[in-house]
Amino acid sequence: MIPKDAFIFLFVSDNYVFKKLEKHCTYKQIEIILLSSIYEKGMKNAMDFCIISKLSETIQLTKHQELIILSKDKDYDIPILYLSQNYPHRSIIRYSLTLIDYCQSNHQSRLILEKASPHKLQ
Repeated sequence: MIPKDAFIFLFVSDNYVFKKLEKHCTYKQIEIILLSSIYEKGMKNAMDFCIISKLSETIQLTKHQELIILSKDKDYDIPILYLSQNYPHRSIIRYSLTLIDYCQSNHQSRLILEKASPHKLQ
């Protein structure tokens, strides 16, 4: 169950996976973004750059929403720190969780994770 107040950008690099997700994903809260054309150019870290770009765009388009990256990739921590310093009124966090784990955890669990997580950069 996706929280009702959440909107998710799901980045995919494989056309087959994209088509499968697009066919079966019925959540209006999920935007699936296909990056296969960028991957065809062979650019290392292409998805990471696209995710950080989308995060920057989202900061500009929203006001009070908490922004979360769900990834075990610690390379997001530096851009998150940079954006947090430039937008100190915004909550920008990375959790080392899958989307399923994040959605299934309750609010209390997320608060515990937030306090224990070294990835929270505010």
